Amino acid sequence: MVGGHVRHSFGALALLVLAGALHGSGAGEAGEAPREIARVVDPDVAQEGPRASEFLRAVAGTPPVACELMVRALGNRWGVSSVRPHVYPPLAATESERALAEWAWTVGTDQEDGAALIDALGSPDPCVQRVATRLLAYVDDPATVAAVSRLARSGAGRVRLAAIMALGEVAREGAAEALSVGLGDPDPEVRRAAAWASAGSGRHAPLRALTTGLDDRDAVLRANVTWALGRLQRSEAIDPLVRALGDGEADVRFNAAWALGEIEDERAIPPLASVLGGDRSPEVRRAAAWALGRIER
Repeated sequence: MVGGHVRHSFGALALLVLAGALHGSGAGEAGEAPREIARVVDPDVAQEGPRASEFLRAVAGTPPVACELMVRALGNRWGVSSVRPHVYPPLAATESERALAEWAWTVGTDQEDGAALIDALGSPDPCVQRVATRLLAYVDDPATVAAVSRLARSGAGRVRLAAIMALGEVAREGAAEALSVGLGDPDPEVRRAAAWASAGSGRHAPLRALTTGLDDRDAVLRANVTWALGRLQRSEAIDPLVRALGDGEADVRFNAAWALGEIEDERAIPPLASVLGGDRSPEVRRAAAWALGRIER
């Protein structure tokens, strides 16, 4: 594992074929990759994957769907097939586009990459900018958190989303303000991502802004908020979560019951017992039973 990323061992030939698909018509005959990308996936480095700065040069001009999958993969340590459903909507993609995303998953980062990645945030190429934003999550440096936080507050739509997701990988105090802003973003996808990211912020999580999301009309966001509160396991979240047990959406109620079980506070026993005896969803009732068993053990 390098910089928080698991590296796969792809063969050099497979990487060359995938890289050739990256730019479509830019590849030569028989799957030949453009020269710059071929250098990045040289057989001598194929077992470990390209460095971040090399990878950024290779992805300039990547088509939107392939870029989107790359950005998703860079923030997902379990691979493209398990991209978080509570953040990203489904995306139709070809096998070659999905394979390219897996290639992105092999990129390695360390602290020495920080300056180059920060420089890439100013790139006119939107894919380079988004990929650099996500990779900065794996550079342990306060300066990178500050740079990503600025984009989270003021970047273009998809860049803001990438920045918010990157902040979800770090638990630093400097990320809290940007996550609070993200929770109020006009784009619902950014708000959903900010709720997910808040769960990784630990004691720096913007709890007040997060619980405000329980009043949002977006049911997916409300479900994300209840999930994040469970991950944070903060006793201050008991009252908002009890209120969420009465939400009109079963997913929100399910997550709220689960979250109360994670927090293990006896104040949640009466409302959970009420849900166990009267909620119309069997899944929510099972979650309440699990939570009660966890609290009362």
